[in-house]
Amino acid sequence: MKLSILDQSPISTNQTAKEALQESMNLARIGETLGYSRYWIHR
Repeated sequence: MKLSILDQSPISTNQTAKEALQESMNLARIGETLGYSRYWIHR
């Protein structure tokens, strides 16, 4: 079964847009390591 990640890339309180994007990039890397087949980002 192929699994995907849907990331809405939220900007938390006291977090910059740059930090939120870095968190999304980290999530994509972790997903790749775990074998997820797709990474979707929704803004």
